[in-house]
Amino acid sequence: MKIIDIKIFFIVFGFGVTMWAFASPLAEPKAFEEDPSVRSRIANSVNLWSKPDYDKQESALGYKVGVFSVPPGLETRVSFWIDIYSKYNSHQGVIHDSQYPDIVYESIDFSDIEKSSLNSYQKRKKRKERIKEVKLKVKERLLKLARLSSPLGLEDEDLRLWYLFANKDEENKFRQATRGSRIRFQLGQRDIIQNGIVSSGRYVEQMEAIFREEQLPLELTRLPFVESSFNLKARSKVGASGIWQFMRSTAKRYLRLNRAVDERNDPLTATIAAARLFKYNYSVLRDWPLAVTAYNHGAAGVRRQLERHQIQSLEDLVNIRQGRFGFASANFYACFLAILEVEKNADHYFGPIVRLPKEQSVKLVLGKSVNAAHLISWFGGDRKSAMYYNPHIKSSFWKGWEFLRSKDYIRVPTDQHETVLAHLNELKNLKLEKARGVYRIRKGETLSGIARRLGVRVPALMSANGIEQAHKIQIGQQLIIPHVSE
Repeated sequence: MKIIDIKIFFIVFGFGVTMWAFASPLAEPKAFEEDPSVRSRIANSVNLWSKPDYDKQESALGYKVGVFSVPPGLETRVSFWIDIYSKYNSHQGVIHDSQYPDIVYESIDFSDIEKSSLNSYQKRKKRKERIKEVKLKVKERLLKLARLSSPLGLEDEDLRLWYLFANKDEENKFRQATRGSRIRFQLGQRDIIQNGIVSSGRYVEQMEAIFREEQLPLELTRLPFVESSFNLKARSKVGASGIWQFMRSTAKRYLRLNRAVDERNDPLTATIAAARLFKYNYSVLRDWPLAVTAYNHGAAGVRRQLERHQIQSLEDLVNIRQGRFGFASANFYACFLAILEVEKNADHYFGPIVRLPKEQSVKLVLGKSVNAAHLISWFGGDRKSAMYYNPHIKSSFWKGWEFLRSKDYIRVPTDQHETVLAHLNELKNLKLEKARGVYRIRKGETLSGIARRLGVRVPALMSANGIEQAHKIQIGQQLIIPHVSE
């Protein structure tokens, strides 16, 4: 789990969601009518963002007034991340000092690159070149300042840089600031967070209910903004997955992972797992700032750092910042506090926001094996809808290579619960075989002709794909190819 240097974000049109990589920046959300009666009618038909209510949490584990206030010494870090989340969009960023994030050397704007006719590879290359160029310029200025004993004679940017370090008590501070990875680039995330708030409407109410039932602080349900900004398809280069960005090794302690299912990608099931992980972290560290940091660094890793340096607080740990406790770990809690501020005051930072409607679904635990054709047929043949409600089911299942087994589960719309349950109860306990593959129907083809070409019986092909009438097939439709024995 890591602080995201985001390259992918959502753009929301109505209630449809599309993923883009470095797409055009979002237009500012249109303001709603100021007439209270108009706002009331809108509120009754859509899921308008509302300020989160964190009151009445006296029974929550380790909860007290001010438990998530900014600790002394972290104020400037939190301010830095508030700017990243609310001021700079994903076509902008800043060059800053990684040890003192509040020291921002320059901002960078990539809008001209994004508006160009270059392809995506060329745009990424241009971005990297610009970042490298600015970093080099900053390094040269810092080395120039390192040769001086006073700011006399300095002007403009050089003078500004000198005073940025005025309160930093460090030997050879300007030269030190040029070493290693001290000069760092951070991509802006304003549009990413804004769209994350939109996406969060689908699950956040149920997530709060889960944490309330587990007697955990509700503020913790906002950590997915830091981890993934509620991107259901978030995957990290180190293997973390889902809105809570569980690593596979951690997930195995709480979640079901097999060839057809990865529960890390079900936001609600993963939320239950996250609650249990938070409880464990708090039982080890007895302090919420440390327990939240442990979500990124591991409870054992945080405790090891505390014991090694004979310290007790996160503030001391952040200031020491040695070994594997690097930039991401040192800034994780500051990111969390920044998100609490930005999301709590989203109307101030982004204007009125309409969130996705609340997920209305029911979880059905299977008592028998089910293949993709069965599940898709229960959604009226709508594969996309079946996949939308079941993000935890892997592509291998949808391709017909795997099937769901007893104790796996599916989610179905609440208003279709009884119908699907009846279909499930009627389903015979057949010995399912994995499909041989997938076939896409072409123009002019018939089911009987496809069956002959594939060497299977028409009834077997219809059964494997939930087809009731052989003539009701479409060009481009994907067919699961059953084994001959079927």
